[in-house]
Amino acid sequence: MSRIKFNLKKDHLLLLKNLRWSKKENNVLVSLDDSEEPVFLMTDNVYEDINVILNGKPNNFTPNEDEEEFKCSQTQKTKWDKLLAELPTALEIVLSCQTFTPGKYIADFATRDWQLIKS
Repeated sequence: MSRIKFNLKKDHLLLLKNLRWSKKENNVLVSLDDSEEPVFLMTDNVYEDINVILNGKPNNFTPNEDEEEFKCSQTQKTKWDKLLAELPTALEIVLSCQTFTPGKYIADFATRDWQLIKS
């Protein structure tokens, strides 16, 4: 029996709670900012949204105002890309287990019956 493991992190839960999603006509997944204007995933705007969700608003945070472009390191982008890619599995665990408990989960590959093995 093939088993899969997943480490559900607090960051996954914060992103699931705070990101607002929509799908455009051409099946492109988008994240919506405060102004309700679509921002395509994997742009610096999405990285800025992720930074605010995970690290809080900076002291000089003013949404919808023209300011200099948000900068983050390639290491941060790689980490955040991984978190975004893992969100479908994180959502699957939250819905399957009906819990928001971070920890290590395991499931049978075929049934996807997720179980918490260590919180």
